[in-house]
Amino acid sequence: MPPAPTILVVEDEHELLEAFVIVLRKAGYQVIPAEDGLEALRQIETTSIDAVVVDMMIPGVNGFQVVEAVRARPGDRTPILMASANLSPPHREYASVLGVTAFLAKPFSPADLVRETAKLCPPVADARPAVLSPQSLAAPFSDT
Repeated sequence: MPPAPTILVVEDEHELLEAFVIVLRKAGYQVIPAEDGLEALRQIETTSIDAVVVDMMIPGVNGFQVVEAVRARPGDRTPILMASANLSPPHREYASVLGVTAFLAKPFSPADLVRETAKLCPPVADARPAVLSPQSLAAPFSDT
């Protein structure tokens, strides 16, 4: 069986980051958490990443700058899912120009996160434990 895809998850709200990590691991992914943009940049430089889930508004190095760093790697085609409560047309357009693959508006449910991540980077089918209940998948994530 091939290894589970590795997802870099960048979210500054600690509780949300923990929840994202749990949900994505249960869905069959290896997850590398980063609580800020600087940690994300370190991981981008040192780790093989199959996809990125990044919050747009993180302190210091923001989500746009994280996307720029991913895209600056030679030949990079890493799928990037940008999550934010602020997906106004100018922000979406700028993110698209930078190379964001897909968007997820906060608040979103665990099922939304898994579904959108799987569209960009399918998990290894045999690696997915069946432990996510319908109730846990319905409750929204929100940093508001």
